[in-house]
Amino acid sequence: MSELLPCPFCGGAANLIEYPPHSHSPALVEAIGIADHPGSWAAECQHCGCGFIHDTAAEATAAWNTRALPLHEGSGE
Repeated sequence: MSELLPCPFCGGAANLIEYPPHSHSPALVEAIGIADHPGSWAAECQHCGCGFIHDTAAEATAAWNTRALPLHEGSGE
C-alpha cells in the first residue's frame, strides 16, 4: 500500500482508518435509508480532519494522493 502524502490543504500528516461493517443508528437509517454498512476506509488529515471515504484502503489512498496541478503548471507559462 502506498504512503499517504501530506494534506493538500494544511500540510498535516494523514492516517488511513478502517471502519468495519456496522449498523447505522435509527436516525441515520431514517435519513439515508441504509441500515447496514459493509465497512469502508478513510484517508484523513490528523490536523484539519479533511478526508476521503472509499470502499477499500487502496481507493482511499489513491483518492487522497491525487493532486491537481497548480494553475501555472502545464499551461506553458
